[in-house]
Amino acid sequence: MRERHHLANREEFEAYASRVAAALGVNCRTEPDPDPPLPYLSVAIVDDEGRRLTLTQRRRDRSDHLTIRVSLPEDAPVREASIGVSALAPAHVAGAIRSRLYPLHETLLRRTVELLELRRRQKEKHDETVTRLAGQLTGASATPDSPRDGYTTLVFRSRPAADPNSIQVDVGPSGNTVRIDAHLPADQAEALLRGLSTHPQWEPETP
Repeated sequence: MRERHHLANREEFEAYASRVAAALGVNCRTEPDPDPPLPYLSVAIVDDEGRRLTLTQRRRDRSDHLTIRVSLPEDAPVREASIGVSALAPAHVAGAIRSRLYPLHETLLRRTVELLELRRRQKEKHDETVTRLAGQLTGASATPDSPRDGYTTLVFRSRPAADPNSIQVDVGPSGNTVRIDAHLPADQAEALLRGLSTHPQWEPETP
């Protein structure tokens, strides 16, 4: 039966983490966790590739269990890759890092690159759509993008102020969809919809 290491205090935990680092690579080293999740025991390992791994004991009643995580960029779909592993021989933990954590980390990094490229393309199309609509709705004012949902709103109000006619167009985050709230005579509303529908990638939506 494989021996489990019950790490009862910080000295034992840090010594065990140093042995894991040595088993992981000749140039790996331990460092204090700069943002320890108190009151848990936690220590960082910097590996041969410069990745910072964090070993944490999150439950004192499970002193033989570790959570190991590696951070991802702030704009990643998730903030970190993590695995749970039993505190067996340090070589066992190092093997789990290589076989489970590293592949997960690489998968999430690739997904992050794909997601950021998709967001870039959507932002370009979004801005193009806003510019085109602003050109059609002369005198319309635009609100900034909403951090919550990525919509941009264009509002046009007739002059003088006593005229109740108005148009509000919400441009979706992808730039492919616009949502229209128009208070116009029927003939003007039809003309507006015909004009907007000339763009083959727009999908006008009316409530």
